Amino acid sequence: VGIYAPDAEAYTVFADIFDPIIDDYHGGFKKTDKHPPK
Repeated sequence: VGIYAPDAEAYTVFADIFDPIIDDYHGGFKKTDKHPPK
C-alpha cells in the first residue's frame, strides 16, 4: 500500500494526508524545515 502525488499541487490540496506520512517517513522533518544554506 502506498500513496502517489500526481503533481506538486497534490501536496497542498491533500496536505492533511501527505504531511503526516512525509513527517513519519523522514523522521520528524516538518514542511516548514529548510535545507541548510550552502
